[in-house]
Amino acid sequence: MLRSLAVLCAAWCMTAPALAQTSVPCETMLGDLWGETEPQTGTATVDGTTLRSPAELAKAVGKGAVVQGGKFAGWDFRRLSLTNACFVEADLQRSQWDDARAPGIGFIKSNLTGASLAGIKAPGILLRDANLSDVQATKADFSGGKLEGGWFEGSIDGLNLDGANLSRFDFSCGITLSDGCPLYGSDKLMSARGANLTRAKLSSFHRYGLRDIALEDAMLDRTEISPAQLASLKGLVISHPLVLVGGDNRLELTAAEAQSLTDDIAMADPAVRDPSFDCSKATSVAERTICLPDNRDLADADRLLARTFAEARKANPGIVAEQRQWLKQRDGCMSEEFPSDCLRNAYAKRQGQLLGALGEGNWLKPGEAALFIDDELPVSEAMRRSQLFARLAPLLAQASMGYAYVERQVDGRYDANGESIGANAHTCTLGASGLNLDPLTGWYSVRDSESNRQVRVVQIDGDWLRVFADGHPYGEDAEGSADYASCGARAAFGPMRRIALPADILKTYAERAASGQ
Repeated sequence: MLRSLAVLCAAWCMTAPALAQTSVPCETMLGDLWGETEPQTGTATVDGTTLRSPAELAKAVGKGAVVQGGKFAGWDFRRLSLTNACFVEADLQRSQWDDARAPGIGFIKSNLTGASLAGIKAPGILLRDANLSDVQATKADFSGGKLEGGWFEGSIDGLNLDGANLSRFDFSCGITLSDGCPLYGSDKLMSARGANLTRAKLSSFHRYGLRDIALEDAMLDRTEISPAQLASLKGLVISHPLVLVGGDNRLELTAAEAQSLTDDIAMADPAVRDPSFDCSKATSVAERTICLPDNRDLADADRLLARTFAEARKANPGIVAEQRQWLKQRDGCMSEEFPSDCLRNAYAKRQGQLLGALGEGNWLKPGEAALFIDDELPVSEAMRRSQLFARLAPLLAQASMGYAYVERQVDGRYDANGESIGANAHTCTLGASGLNLDPLTGWYSVRDSESNRQVRVVQIDGDWLRVFADGHPYGEDAEGSADYASCGARAAFGPMRRIALPADILKTYAERAASGQ
């Protein structure tokens, strides 16, 4: 069942691994990561525990073999030529491979911590569930190879690929325990400065951004990346076309188009995210708390509230006195046991009150529908109105891990349906009909027939949609909300932004909502 779910994810958001590539010999010999492709018949297997020298190993491998087990820590393979040697569950810590010739080599569930692979000639390499901590692979030839798996068993901490040939290399990463690629377990990040990533597949590897990978002077030429990865390239000079990937959708961007997007993101996203007031002039304890570096979310909430309050004041100047009273209540949070949590709740509640006071406006007319998705490419409003963004929009919708489809019925009420996928394929579901804006809370809600209470479901703020409690409602105050929006432990609904799509694509979301998918 888990495999079926991952296949579904692949079709929708391109987070499951790609199909097996015949250019990776060890994958052919051992079968694919999921066990769907049978191992090649007639593949020789060598008991690695019986080998006593590199020369003996080379003789045993011949033209290709699986080396099962073995303790090769510290061994010197630099003068060796190996072809299609697939090391499985082997100890290769601190082993030396500099300038060795090892085409088609593979390291599967093997420990290479501290190994040196500088200048190794290893096209078609397979790195599956491998521990690559502090591996030095500068100027290595890994062209046409693949890295997959290793969420828990593997590691890339301190992996150095500076100057490596990673052309056509496939970083094939899913979102489950079985196929997820390694995250960082320390502050030793991966480096690929000056590496050749021509036509490499990066889109599923750290798909939320490449900020934690050193890519200065790397060759990115028709490299496949995700929208969030493109956003993280801001500040870099893009000299070659890039391929943006979202679900089964691929779109090649010229270097100029990619550069214009990253430059726009850099301009639209301020380096400093201060609250609405000057932190150097903060007077109350609450204001000083909001200004703390660890409370950036509170600074964002304050800035958002200030904008909403300005809109509400234009409509009702008398709301100023009410806002002053709220500020006193906000400052009272500092006497609570958990002041920061109290502030978060206070800002969220006040934001809803102001949105309720503003009313629903005319953001969606009866008979119309709107789609909201994760905002992984946070460009400016001007860029969102451009022809380039219109070309990107269908791909961005497919790339998004979450969506909410909202339709307004002819009677003025709203229906909302959606999904989100999180770590280890945990999912969220959203499904509610007959929603109306509750002016007291600012949430589009459903009235419970038994208690007559308004059950909060979604909140609309301009082009943004939020699901109540991010899909994790709890407590008496949230009673009933889980009937309409709920998530698995490792999934959540984040803020989603409205995106304009062609009518035929928007119709597919309407059909999905109608079928309950």
